[in-house]
Amino acid sequence: MPPFLAFLLGAVAGAVASAFAPELQRNARPLLREALKKGILFARGAQVSAVEFVESLEDIYAEAKAEADRAPVAGVPSAGSVSRKRAPASRKRATRKARAIAGKRPAKRAGKRTAKGAAGEAA
Repeated sequence: MPPFLAFLLGAVAGAVASAFAPELQRNARPLLREALKKGILFARGAQVSAVEFVESLEDIYAEAKAEADRAPVAGVPSAGSVSRKRAPASRKRATRKARAIAGKRPAKRAGKRTAKGAAGEAA
């Protein structure tokens, strides 16, 4: 479309719109208000549906978690069982050295040596 024709068509549309503007404004305002009201109601309904959906998902998650906590898994201790971790071997050795330096021997070793010593002396 040539630019002059587009300009002419735009000018005619503007003139017609300005002539009917007050009437269009009176008729369009209630329609626009009604459309906005329906949009607001739709948004509220969508928000309520989304909240209900999230609550439903939270309930399902809580049920699944409760079932998972009750069911034992092979090789994995359950939440109710008490598991004690052993100290690393290097820490055990360091503790024994510290006791030996302080002149204190662990009760197990002292008992074994005493038993061996008593058996050797009796023979």
